[in-house]
Amino acid sequence: AITPANTEGIAAAYRRAGRRLVLLDYDGTLVGFQKVPSAAGPDKRLLRLLDDLCADARNRVFITSGRDY
Repeated sequence: AITPANTEGIAAAYRRAGRRLVLLDYDGTLVGFQKVPSAAGPDKRLLRLLDDLCADARNRVFITSGRDY
């Protein structure tokens, strides 16, 4: 779990890494879980964050979902 005590260590390791794999869960994590999938759209703030992560050539970003549709 990410805690205030280990946040700086995680951030330092991220900065030092030459290559990073970022796996993000969509429903319930990046956006609140919705019964109707079309209602679970990202907001502008999330899209900016994802754009920033993807703009760094050291990052490979994948978004996962347990949805089957």
